[in-house]
Amino acid sequence: MFDELSVIRTKIDDIIRNDDFPSTIVPGFLREAVKDYPCRGGKRLRPALLAWSCGLLGGDIEKSFYAAAAAEIYHNWTLVHDDIIDNDDFRRGLPSSHKSLAKTAETCFPPGTDPYKFGTAFAILAGDIMQGWAVNMLMKSSGSGVSASVLSSLCRVMQEYVNRELISGEALDVEFSYREISSVGHDEVLEMIRMKTGVLLGFCAGAGAAIALDCHDWEEPRIKALVRFASLSGVAFQL
Repeated sequence: MFDELSVIRTKIDDIIRNDDFPSTIVPGFLREAVKDYPCRGGKRLRPALLAWSCGLLGGDIEKSFYAAAAAEIYHNWTLVHDDIIDNDDFRRGLPSSHKSLAKTAETCFPPGTDPYKFGTAFAILAGDIMQGWAVNMLMKSSGSGVSASVLSSLCRVMQEYVNRELISGEALDVEFSYREISSVGHDEVLEMIRMKTGVLLGFCAGAGAAIALDCHDWEEPRIKALVRFASLSGVAFQL
């Protein structure tokens, strides 16, 4: 398993680091911030889940790699914004995006520049652009043989369902921190976890299945089963 994960990780790293989407982002420090988290590496479990789900149902995993890279980029924009919300100083052993950008303010701009405000503002913008990068990466799947109908469904599910559910889950997580702990119920916590973590994992498994089956109908039983499996895996991970 770990050898197979290493193969996926290497492939996804190569796709992300050599993609041309960030090249015209200005100013330059924003461009580097956009590339920062996706290029730091990590386990790449979401891309692996997408590719393996494709292979599980007899698909050519080569067709799934752009979608897998898109899922990884999408995941990373949520981490940029999450680190701002939680005021985390580090991500994967290095300064978090807003902290790194705050250092840019201190070293590259006149005295009196508020590094916290600068770092936060540009990290938000970096996360925003990364959402566009994820969709652009996903669209490149057409060049790998993914049909237009499947690609359309992947974009729709990512932008309509995953975006709404994941951000709503993060919002619930933030809201819970402002409530009396006794008022937060067990079922509420499970639903928050499902939305915040399980939904994107479910999308990855479903996307891989859809590519393998060349099927744009996410009600197809095998796609639904893999979505449910991956979503529950996300809940288990958080618990």
